[in-house]
Amino acid sequence: MMLSNVAARLVGAAVLVGAALTIPSCASEESIVFAVPDGGSGDFGATSGGACNVDPACKVKFGKDIYTPIIDKSAGCTGMALCHGGEDPQGDMILKPGDAHGAYMEFLNYQLKKTPGPAGAYIVPCDKKNSRLLCNTALSDGTNPYGPCGTLMPLGTQATKLTKMQLDTIAEWIACGAPEN
Repeated sequence: MMLSNVAARLVGAAVLVGAALTIPSCASEESIVFAVPDGGSGDFGATSGGACNVDPACKVKFGKDIYTPIIDKSAGCTGMALCHGGEDPQGDMILKPGDAHGAYMEFLNYQLKKTPGPAGAYIVPCDKKNSRLLCNTALSDGTNPYGPCGTLMPLGTQATKLTKMQLDTIAEWIACGAPEN
């Protein structure tokens, strides 16, 4: 009888130890952390291992300020027959006219390739410095302050290049956490 009490206490202690070890791992999985692709730390929001807090009061709206006037127009990404829209979309990014949600998901999931690189996420919420979309953009009115990366978009002489003001709008949206708003 005494041996069964000891066994019961040992089983009970093992259950408590197992539960104590499990609880901290559950708590850490609830945090959302956006890491910087190159492991560096930027001065624009998220840092390696840091949290990105989406700003619900962001003045820039993806649908109204980015998708409609920049991406979804006849000379934009969805309208050019040889670009990311049309009947035969080029590259690994497909953007359909009138589909703001689809474009949002494409931008968040797209990775700039190593060649011509540098490789990295196209959008890093809260981190303008490491969002490859910003350095992968050709401007019509000046030098891109994020420098060049990849093959600058839009490509070709027929495409309408972005203005510095449009690039700043996209950068502000990324700094807000790139919400789908």
